[in-house]
Amino acid sequence: MTKELEYVILYLIKKYKDEIIRDGDWWYGIPEYSINVFDYSDKNVFDINVYKVGENGMDDYSECFSLPSLTLEEIKAL
Repeated sequence: MTKELEYVILYLIKKYKDEIIRDGDWWYGIPEYSINVFDYSDKNVFDINVYKVGENGMDDYSECFSLPSLTLEEIKAL
């Protein structure tokens, strides 16, 4: 993953942090990737998964990578 893509993802998390915190499972699509930020454990720790979008326009779950998790407080501070 490139630093530019990481920057875009963090920018989106900052822009949509209220929605992310409220929903607890947030998806966002950009041309080549789908981004999922979620707290399935309800422990105020949000995991971040990024999926490559395949040629058919669907997420390719075999091409997935994760960014370091963010706590609720870290997201609020963005």
